[in-house]
Amino acid sequence: MNQENKLFTKFRFSKPLILNGFSQLYTGHKSLDPNTVEQLQLNDLSYQDNYDIFKERVKRSIGKNHLPIYRMADGEFGFCLQFFDDNKRLSFTQSIRKLISNIKHLLIPGNYYYRKRVTNYKDRFKNMFDLKYYCVSQGECYSSRDAKEVKSKYIYELKKMAENGIIPLHFTKENGELIYEDSVKGICNWFKENDILINESNYTAFYNVYALMNGPDRDILFKDKNILIVTNASDEKQRSIKNNLKRLKIKSIQFYPISANKSMFDKIDVNKITQPVDVVFIAAGIGSLNIISQLESLNTVCIDAGIAIESMAYPDLKKQRLFLIDDEDLKKLDIKKSY
Repeated sequence: MNQENKLFTKFRFSKPLILNGFSQLYTGHKSLDPNTVEQLQLNDLSYQDNYDIFKERVKRSIGKNHLPIYRMADGEFGFCLQFFDDNKRLSFTQSIRKLISNIKHLLIPGNYYYRKRVTNYKDRFKNMFDLKYYCVSQGECYSSRDAKEVKSKYIYELKKMAENGIIPLHFTKENGELIYEDSVKGICNWFKENDILINESNYTAFYNVYALMNGPDRDILFKDKNILIVTNASDEKQRSIKNNLKRLKIKSIQFYPISANKSMFDKIDVNKITQPVDVVFIAAGIGSLNIISQLESLNTVCIDAGIAIESMAYPDLKKQRLFLIDDEDLKKLDIKKSY
């Protein structure tokens, strides 16, 4: 057995993504049988049982203690394995490809889930020839000059997350094949190298966050709750989120603005959060880890929610990813593909 895969081998169990209220799953607007998708687990409990454990821990923490939740999937895996790799040297061919990629991303606006992505063209132009320049799908970008500070901060905060919070990981199989297999095994090795402990106390399924936000248990997070959303959303998107959350009978909602491209460097002034807060949702990409840490004094649940926030603004995205729409909303909402 390879030493590097010792953590990976602890995920001996896999269970189909069968949850109450989600008889049908959707991805890319295509329906998916829950029995064909499985989550790697550290125990032999059902997917429902592990979800219920996660749900109850969240429920107990609302308004009582700081519970940080930071999801990791292919974007975060790639960030850790590529951007943080100090020993990686590109071949001449790889360097040319990277340069072409940098130029392409400068010239072509790109999109995030079929909507125009906020792009910092000045930053991209300045770093056009930086072969370590790393951008993720939301538009976040970090240069080789950022690497040392970002790496130190990211690893420090992720260790804190592992000690005090929950890290939902995208360790998922589809039709028996592990999705992002190389990245999954690589991130297990990276966790070990950086002394980040993953165990039953801090591990849960990646999609449990979406299921809790969009399934039969959504009232735990929304009904009669004061909601804070930390995001770079435009005024128009904020209005759309507010309108779509009204049906969930929230008590209040407030937004805290952050940068679109450098959230690992954002500073949060909690004194500017003027209303009561019961639940916090963060949509800051990689940098959600940095944001969550600064909200500890709010003493409540802080959830890195990603596309679940986007789907609050644009309901047509609810069939774009698993667990963004449950059986009840399938009957109520007219979800059509708009792209």
